[in-house]
Amino acid sequence: MAISIDRDELRHEMILPIETENKIRRIEKEFAAKERLAHHGLQYRQKVLIYGAPGCGKSMSAERIAWNLGLPFLKVRFDVIISSFLGETASNLSRLIDGIKNYPCVLLFDEIDVVGKTRTNAHDVEEMHRVVNILLTLLEEYNSKGILIATTNIENALDQALFRRFDDIIEIPKPSKDEILRLIKMTLSSVKVLLCVTLSFLCVLSRYLLVI
Repeated sequence: MAISIDRDELRHEMILPIETENKIRRIEKEFAAKERLAHHGLQYRQKVLIYGAPGCGKSMSAERIAWNLGLPFLKVRFDVIISSFLGETASNLSRLIDGIKNYPCVLLFDEIDVVGKTRTNAHDVEEMHRVVNILLTLLEEYNSKGILIATTNIENALDQALFRRFDDIIEIPKPSKDEILRLIKMTLSSVKVLLCVTLSFLCVLSRYLLVI
């Protein structure tokens, strides 16, 4: 129900706005200091929701957290979890969460809106409402040794009760012109090109990316 991605395949080099970078670093620092926090009766942020436009680095942020903390990275397979049989989808979710309870890892629910749609949607069958209720309960009771990260492109489609189940909610905004330039320069750092061509290319491409 979840696939493991090798550490060597994890994307971890990111350029983010300072505020966003600080929020993700806080997640990492708290996990690294979890024993010290527990000594004072405190808990690190275990459940994190990351939202933003497609292609801005939501899934990569989860991979980067796993990389920096040296944790296994598991990505939920919704094609396996979601079943046409009544009640089985909810059972699959429960088994998944129970299975990693004592396994320190980063568990990614990529595009959680697949199973976390708002229950006010009249077009959804009653079974999907039941799945959302089960998901709410699982998140409420979640107490693992790792970190659960959920992402969504369309936060308005999520059931509002889900937001209250997360310890932190982080937005990944579209990159600014400066951030796009830094990303392109980092990507081309190992490519040999003429300086004049590089600067011209960066300027034109950055303006194009900002438009779209």
